[in-house]
Amino acid sequence: MSVTTQIADKPARSKYKWTPEELEYLSNHYGLVSDETIAYNLDRSVYGVAWAAHKLKRRRKDNFYTATELARTLGIAKPERVIGWVRRGWLKCRKGPLRAGLNTVWVFNEKTVVKFLRQRPWL
Repeated sequence: MSVTTQIADKPARSKYKWTPEELEYLSNHYGLVSDETIAYNLDRSVYGVAWAAHKLKRRRKDNFYTATELARTLGIAKPERVIGWVRRGWLKCRKGPLRAGLNTVWVFNEKTVVKFLRQRPWL
């Protein structure tokens, strides 16, 4: 049996191509929710989600800011000031999929940052 025949006899990776709607959902949610959740919502495998994200050149942290990134973007010297806004309840955040050593990184999505800045334009 030749190599070409072996390749031809292998089943296709997936019998269903990704639709534009699925790819948009993946692009908008990748990094904000777990791969398992995305796979469940799209009726795909977790491996399929990771593969599609890789093909789209998406990284887990493309859809959010860390406190350090947000501080840098706003021209603030220390990210502790951003954390202070969170502690006061001004800015909403959640635990992200990334870690810094033993610590979980808190992340901010763009919608909550925009809402925060509109409510407090003096910052």
